[in-house]
Amino acid sequence: MENIETLIENSRKLTEIFGYWPSFHDAEVIDLHFWRGDVDSEADRYVFPVLAVKLHVLEMTNDVNASGFLI
Repeated sequence: MENIETLIENSRKLTEIFGYWPSFHDAEVIDLHFWRGDVDSEADRYVFPVLAVKLHVLEMTNDVNASGFLI
C-alpha cells in the first residue's frame, strides 16, 4: 500500500517543514474546498475533482514552559 503523501500534490512541502508526514490527529480545519471537476468524454476533457484543504497543524513536543504548559 502506498503512503498517503505520495498521492497528494506538493506533499513534500509539508514533509520539508516537519521532517516527516504528520498524523493530523488534532489539526484544525481552517478552509475546505471541493471542486467536482469537469469531465466530458465527448469533448475529450478530463479534469478530475480537486480537494483543497487549509489546516493548522502543530507539532507536539515534550518541552514545557516555566508554568508547566507544553510549548
